Amino acid sequence: MRTIKRAGLPAAASAPRVELRRESPSRQAPARDHAGAHGGFSLIELLVVIAIIAILAALLLPALGRAKERGRRAVCKSNMRQVAMAAILYAGDNHEKFPSGLLSVGFYHACWINGVAFNYFNNQVHVRTNCLTCPDKNRDGTWILIDGTDVRVGFFCLWGLPTDKDKRPREWNFGLTPAPYDSPQKTTDQGPYTLLLADIIEIGNEVVGDATQVTSAPHTPGGPRVSGSHQTVDPRVFGSEGGNVGQVDGSVSWRKQAAMLPRYVVLDPSGGGDAGYIGYW
Repeated sequence: MRTIKRAGLPAAASAPRVELRRESPSRQAPARDHAGAHGGFSLIELLVVIAIIAILAALLLPALGRAKERGRRAVCKSNMRQVAMAAILYAGDNHEKFPSGLLSVGFYHACWINGVAFNYFNNQVHVRTNCLTCPDKNRDGTWILIDGTDVRVGFFCLWGLPTDKDKRPREWNFGLTPAPYDSPQKTTDQGPYTLLLADIIEIGNEVVGDATQVTSAPHTPGGPRVSGSHQTVDPRVFGSEGGNVGQVDGSVSWRKQAAMLPRYVVLDPSGGGDAGYIGYW
């Protein structure tokens, strides 16, 4: 038989094979993500990170400074108690009398002790020199000073001073005028106006570091602070929060700055005070 071909209908061709492949998710990631993995931070992102770090530092550093200051106040209290006990031991060996505050230069200065007291503290009861000061007062290591037989220490040593010659009533309010107080001569001299030791909060000290005629306070929120030369301001103006005070019985406690009064620190043998140098306790 003859094969009849239909016009216009070519012979059927086989259909091409189509292969479908599913790519893994990693191969389907957008190209921009792949590029960003190696591009680092943008400038805006870097500035945001720096800003966050700065904010955190501003929040944390004051808290860290206050924590350190609390630690130094605890050391200050411990040192003051050691000095108080040394003075009490001295009195126990000397008919209950505390050391005289009279210096070799012929007057009294509560920041200084004479050679008799220093030798007893150092050689008899072995109080280390760095315990003769608040750590905030001797922060730069230059406050302790030996001049001849007299030694400058980092506390107001209030024993053995001729305050009995100041006859003003202790209970009066003297305003900004230095108020009278009672210096203990014996271990039995205890009263509301009597202290054995106090932190050095001062106005008018001749030299603190490189400054002269200043106000200085050991315990502000951030630690010790000294005003500029010839800037004798009230200690509360630049943040003095108070200081430790030592009683005649050897106990030490904290006293707020608001509860303190100005006092004479330098006295002559007649009991007269030097108004150019004032302490607070």
